Amino acid sequence: MKVLFHLGWGLTPDFVGGTERFVLNLAKGIRARGADTFIVCSNLEEEQLVEGITVYGRVPPPYHSRVEQYGYANENFFRQEIIGDEFTEGSMRRFSDYVSKQLDPFETDIFHLNGFVYSTFLPDRLPLDRTVVTNHENPEELANYWGENAFPVFCQAVTEQTSSLPRVRKRVVPSRFYATFFSERLGIDVSPIPLGIDIDTFQVYRRNEALRSEYGISDEIVFLLPSRFDIRQKGHDIAVKASSILKRKGLKIKCIFSGYDKDTYEGNRADFDALVDTENLRDDVILTRFDDIRDAYSICDIVISPERFCSYGLSISESLALGLPTVMTPIPTYREIAASYGHAHFTRDLSPEELASTLLEVIASGLEPSIPEAERFRSENSFERCVDAYYGLYKGILHQN
Repeated sequence: MKVLFHLGWGLTPDFVGGTERFVLNLAKGIRARGADTFIVCSNLEEEQLVEGITVYGRVPPPYHSRVEQYGYANENFFRQEIIGDEFTEGSMRRFSDYVSKQLDPFETDIFHLNGFVYSTFLPDRLPLDRTVVTNHENPEELANYWGENAFPVFCQAVTEQTSSLPRVRKRVVPSRFYATFFSERLGIDVSPIPLGIDIDTFQVYRRNEALRSEYGISDEIVFLLPSRFDIRQKGHDIAVKASSILKRKGLKIKCIFSGYDKDTYEGNRADFDALVDTENLRDDVILTRFDDIRDAYSICDIVISPERFCSYGLSISESLALGLPTVMTPIPTYREIAASYGHAHFTRDLSPEELASTLLEVIASGLEPSIPEAERFRSENSFERCVDAYYGLYKGILHQN
């Protein structure tokens, strides 16, 4: 069995992003079960190895020079060059055309795509009966990426006779909540396959005092927000304001934001810096990125995720697998993943005041990692379950064909 995994973005060895991690880990897991797996994405490099998986870069020729202008095929490239000033059915048709041209050179048994929007108008020359599409964006994320009207325009497009999304073999999302939501809104079957966590990678928590010292940390309480630097979605502004509240109460704190990608998120930097200065946190905030995210976890005391909307929750899964106290907003997917675990703490709303209040409660209860809860989380949320589910899905498709 040969499986092609597709990513719209580029994929480099130092990537930051949950979808990229999902695709790479799934490719590795399916390969470990005996299949031939590879990834096709929008890299300018034609071929490279990333964590042992062959990654083919295929950018349709008309777009090659334009990708170079953006550094790589990031959100800015797709927003400006594919989607356009307004999200329309034409935007989706251009996106589907872009992706289909990436896939055309490859022969494979299973195509596994990772976005409903670009799978809405795929051409019939692709084997839709052997195509699986996993979607990683909820309506708020689509609005954040492509504009406020993106979700209703998408829903309308799916109802058209020429839409390919109802005709692909299987549509999947990583949560039960959004499986029900999309099934009802689109009028087609959407199934849940939870992602889980790579328990071999996030197996044992180790505190790194030497690395803490390198970051200028001594006796401060360290909060880590490990998500990418998308302020509107991930709530960096909420975290900054909550940290300011705690500092005014006399706590010695540092807040680390680990998902900074200059090519993609430089436009957020000015607003972020202005907020940090307004809240008098210039010496208390670290904006960086880590080659190994486990280094970030090793120097923090509490992981925070004040996210406004999310399709799953990879970062909180990593944190909970390590046993770290984790404070998060009460959005549906977070509650689905974490509600039964003692080291998961939920704010009552999305305000800085609520985040600060919940952090004070966690600090008062103690900051030691919870080893028993970490073990329970890993046993109940292994990514191997996700791999088994997709492997069974692929085999079933080939058997029925």
